[in-house]
Amino acid sequence: MTEHYGDYEVESFLGKGSIGKVFLARHRRIGRRVALKTVHLETKFEDEEDRTEFYKRLQREAELCGSMQHPNVVTLYEVGYDGDLVSFLATEYVDGETLLARLRRTRPLPLDEAIGIATDLLRGLAYAHSKGIIHRDIKPANILLTSDGRAKIADFGVARPLNSSLTATRSLVGTPNYMSPEQVKTTPVSPRSDLFSAGAVMYEMLTGVKPFAAPELSGILYNVVNLVPPRVTETNPSVPDAIARVVAKLLAKDANQRYATADEALSELELVDHARAAALESGELGLLTVDHGDDTTPLSTIVDYDPTPSPLRREVEPPTFSSVAVVLVAPLLA
Repeated sequence: MTEHYGDYEVESFLGKGSIGKVFLARHRRIGRRVALKTVHLETKFEDEEDRTEFYKRLQREAELCGSMQHPNVVTLYEVGYDGDLVSFLATEYVDGETLLARLRRTRPLPLDEAIGIATDLLRGLAYAHSKGIIHRDIKPANILLTSDGRAKIADFGVARPLNSSLTATRSLVGTPNYMSPEQVKTTPVSPRSDLFSAGAVMYEMLTGVKPFAAPELSGILYNVVNLVPPRVTETNPSVPDAIARVVAKLLAKDANQRYATADEALSELELVDHARAAALESGELGLLTVDHGDDTTPLSTIVDYDPTPSPLRREVEPPTFSSVAVVLVAPLLA
């Protein structure tokens, strides 16, 4: 028997999302195919107040995401309800694959492809942030690649509106390997938290390895807060140092040392990539330059950026992060 959610008929199971199962479904009246995200939380609420707050937050996030229309953000078409509670989200179905699946086939990605995905990601984040939305779970599994190579940000299920009065409860706080230090330390997040996660994704695309990987969850969280990963060029010398600097700045431990906005990061990435393309076209690979109007500065002379301010180089015992892992993040690894 075909399973139904409102006017949608389930065609197949696609996977598990942050708030429940995801199905490929078709609207029985207009035939539109969607990715149907159902709300099925496996963890019990602590109390009725906890449950009420979760659904209030989900409703608010659905309203915010429903207002977004951008080529690099997956569109939310409809919100379904069971009484007054959100029961499903019908979103744009992207006929392609996730960046996670792409990375499983090829590590690292070709440079042009990685930069193309990164620029799309930053464009999508700039738009979401302009609408007052922080994604909080940027990772390869939440970046969809269309058949023509465009990247789209998906799964705003754990997004939070800027200046939200809703508290951050439960374990929906991100994915360990791509969390910002602010998320690990459960301090307030800003759009710069998403930029850190974007930097972790870029690092993985360009080098083929996760920047903060460790055998144990506590080790990953420790690394996110304390470890300065090897420079991208150390792992993959074919990456221009100017691009490695962009990644390093995105991965600054102190949020104030990152780019101020996704637009700023995008402009810098496009600038250095245009310089790279010009150098390739002219055959002058030894000296890339960035044109800043009247001032043309060789990229090789720009001072390297140190992404970690000295106060954050203090030692933090891994057991501290074990407790964080158990309380906040362990359910995400199920």
